[in-house]
Amino acid sequence: MVSETRRYGTAAWELEVPAGIIGRAVEPPSDSLYDSMFIMRGWLHDTAPATLVVNTRPRKGATLRSEMRRLGVGFEKPPGDGTPIDVAGGHGARRIDGTIDLGEGVSEDGIDRVATVVAAGRRALVLLSIRTRPADEAAAEVERTIRSLTILDA
Repeated sequence: MVSETRRYGTAAWELEVPAGIIGRAVEPPSDSLYDSMFIMRGWLHDTAPATLVVNTRPRKGATLRSEMRRLGVGFEKPPGDGTPIDVAGGHGARRIDGTIDLGEGVSEDGIDRVATVVAAGRRALVLLSIRTRPADEAAAEVERTIRSLTILDA
C-alpha cells in the first residue's frame, strides 16, 4: 500500500514526499553557494524519521561530477563522483549513497545514511539530500522520493 503524499517545489524543482514529511523554504546563509534552500523533516513511514534538503545553485562553473565529489566529502567511504541516474526534466543527474557521521544527525549516534542526487537544469543545479537512520527499513520510501524529483528549469 502506498501512503499518502505531499508535493513540494519551487520554480526549479518539484518533489513528492510521504505525508509524514513537512517542510518549507528557508533563506540560505549569505556566504552560501546556494540560491535557495528547502528543508523537510518528519517520517518516511511509522518508524523512519528523515531529513530532506533541496538546494539550488547556479549551474555555471560547476559540473555534476565535481559537485558530487564536493558533497561526498565526509562520507565514511568516499563515493567518488557518483552514478548517473535519470531525473525527469534534468540535463543529466548523478547520485551518491553512503553513511556519514554528522555528530547530530537523524540517528541517535549521529551516523546517518545519506542519499544525494544532483540534477542539472538549464540554469541551476538541484541538489536533493535524504538523511535516514541506517537501521531503518526506508529504502522503498527513499527510492520513491528520488524518482519523484522533477527538474522544472529545463
